[in-house]
Amino acid sequence: MLQKYERPTDLQEMRKRIALRHVDFPRKAGKVLRFALEHPADTAFSTISHLARQCRVSNATVLRLPGLFGFNSFHEFRELFQAEIRRARRWD
Repeated sequence: MLQKYERPTDLQEMRKRIALRHVDFPRKAGKVLRFALEHPADTAFSTISHLARQCRVSNATVLRLPGLFGFNSFHEFRELFQAEIRRARRWD
C-alpha cells in the first residue's frame, strides 16, 4: 500500500520531494506527474479525462495521483498548478 504524504505548498516543493524520492508512486502515475510538471498550464485547467488521454492512462490513474501527495481531490491538486500560473503571471 502506498503511503499518503502531507501536500506540498507549491510546485517547487513538489519537485523537491520527487527529486529526493520522498514520494513513492507507480509507473503510470509517474507518467502523469511528468506531464503535469512539464505542462503546468495545461494541467491547471485540464479535466481528469483530458489529462488521462494526454498521458494514455486510465482516468483512475489520474484520479489517484493527487492522493499520493496528500491532496483530497483532483480539484485540490489542480489548484496548486493554478496558483503557480498566477504567481508566474505576477512576475511577468
